[in-house]
Amino acid sequence: MLASDAAAAWLQWGLLGGAGVGTLLMLLAAWGNLTFPNAIARMHAAGLGSTLGILLLLTVTGLYFQFVDSQPNLLLLMAVLGFFLLITSPVATSAIARAALTVTTSREKQFLGTNEYQASHPSPEPVTSTGERSMQYVERLGSDSGKWGTYDADVIPLWVADMDFRSPQPILDALHARVDHGVFGYGGPEPALAAVFCQHLDDAYQWQVQPADLVFLPGLVCGLNAVTRAIGQPGSTVATFEPVYPPFLRAPALQERQLQSIPLACAETDGFLRYEIDLAACRQDLAANAQLLLLCNPHNPVGRSFTAHELQALAEFCLDRGLVLCSDEIHCELLLDGTRHVPAASLAPEIAFQTITLMAPSKTFNLPGLGCSVAIAQNPELRAALQRACEGIVPHVNVMGYVAAISAYGDPACRRWARELCQELTANRDYVAREIKARFPAARLTQPESTYLAWIDFGAYVDNPYRFFLRQAKVALSQGDRFFTQGGHSFARLNMGTSQALLEQALDRMQEACFKPTTGN
Repeated sequence: MLASDAAAAWLQWGLLGGAGVGTLLMLLAAWGNLTFPNAIARMHAAGLGSTLGILLLLTVTGLYFQFVDSQPNLLLLMAVLGFFLLITSPVATSAIARAALTVTTSREKQFLGTNEYQASHPSPEPVTSTGERSMQYVERLGSDSGKWGTYDADVIPLWVADMDFRSPQPILDALHARVDHGVFGYGGPEPALAAVFCQHLDDAYQWQVQPADLVFLPGLVCGLNAVTRAIGQPGSTVATFEPVYPPFLRAPALQERQLQSIPLACAETDGFLRYEIDLAACRQDLAANAQLLLLCNPHNPVGRSFTAHELQALAEFCLDRGLVLCSDEIHCELLLDGTRHVPAASLAPEIAFQTITLMAPSKTFNLPGLGCSVAIAQNPELRAALQRACEGIVPHVNVMGYVAAISAYGDPACRRWARELCQELTANRDYVAREIKARFPAARLTQPESTYLAWIDFGAYVDNPYRFFLRQAKVALSQGDRFFTQGGHSFARLNMGTSQALLEQALDRMQEACFKPTTGN
């Protein structure tokens, strides 16, 4: 017992206050109104508050029975209850989980360390790139990936056009160096990027472009909309060819223009589809008030890299009709099996004068999240119109995007990496074509000359392959009808920019779902 009544009173009031603080912490934790530094095992603030409240209440109760109302039996009971409370507190359970993590496999370490709250669905097995090539496959499940995070964890995502390969090391080194600088204020167009990009165009395509001809943009979709806004007037027609990357079909309406979509001509040989520009349809059907033609080259989703002859004919048609040609060439370096890319504007000065070209390092070097693209407009009037269209609505390119682009276009190691990537993608294209023909003999598909995108018609087997394979096989493809103004439900786009092992898992699931026996009632 205490020596004096005054001391006992002070202690009782102190214990009562401690109990009140502990109770308040637990209540605030339950209500979610706490702000704590996240210093213990990446724990939520409510967990920290709840644990502190438990500790305070147990401490106050123990001190009460020890010094105010001595009851050894009750003190023993409180010790037992306190033990169970503490080992079930958030801090204790986190510590137990971290201890268990040290004895798990390397894959489990990576998975839990990336996202401790990942859904409990079985995930695709981790895979590595095959053969002697140097592409490094990265396990992205549980990261901030839109590709891997849109669907449940048990779905293999082969839809949105980004790859699962690690970007080239020189780009990563350049980004690390920029981070170490420590200041991320407003950036501006980098003269160094303009210089290396113009040199790249000269080296790759013998196309002489000046830095003043460039307009840097934070993305290709932004560029499509800005060009559509810059050319013509509200109500004028913007033409394109379908099937095509969906933003081509959406941009005209977003910028108060009318869309005219002309079907690509398609021929089939031995189950392989080949698409071509239908100039006869253009001459016959193009609206009289058309002022802009949007071209995707290399083409998404059909994988064509149009020849110089095809582009020359299309460009001459545009010149005859007074059309501005906007050529999206973002996939221009993803060339399969020796394909050569020809920028439309490089064909002749008069064609360049009527053309705006969109390029970016994002697809080739797997940098779409950094948002750095460039429009090439060698006609000063077109360039000024584009810049006016961007004013007040298009943000600047972020500083990290500039740094990555400088390394991508200026470092010889990145060029070597891109060549190795194309070898990997060519092997994946051949693998997917071989397996689709073997597993789905009645399917029709393209044999891409560029990109890492396969365009497949599964209409002989299912009405809507996107919906069927997502529900029945847990494989996410891109929905075919989004690439058309009408129809296209039997098509799906498959992203081949991943490891062959993951592609094999996906095709196994698709085949099993499509051909598994059905039972009657």
